[in-house]
Amino acid sequence: MCDLKFLSLLMAILLVATPLLAEDRTWSGGGDGTSWSDKENWFPEEVPTLEGDVTIDDEDASPVCDETFSAKSIIIGGQETSRLTVEKFIYGQIKPSSTSDTAISNRKGGTLLLKGAGIITVHGKYEDSEPALTSEPSFLFWIE
Repeated sequence: MCDLKFLSLLMAILLVATPLLAEDRTWSGGGDGTSWSDKENWFPEEVPTLEGDVTIDDEDASPVCDETFSAKSIIIGGQETSRLTVEKFIYGQIKPSSTSDTAISNRKGGTLLLKGAGIITVHGKYEDSEPALTSEPSFLFWIE
């Protein structure tokens, strides 16, 4: 009986604490200045996970994903010219809370470049703040 009470208490603590671990990340470039996987390139200093939203909007920011990565959502650009390059990726996942939520927001001055072979799974909407001309697509993915 004591073990059951302890287990119940532990479960309650974990349920309350888990949302506190989810923290948004903003690109700072304070580490090597390019690697998505370098925790010092993020504020706060931790590599993004599926639990946090990511913002890349720093002057001439050019993070590169060259290994498995994940995020709840990604915002690129808006105030500054910023680019996210996914190069030679093995696997990437962007998964907001709902598939009707925005997974990638490519704002003014933002560029998303996909290079190499691999799989990137986007479980939500892609939005581009730059209006498309009627005869042109609303977004374009380049794969090299």
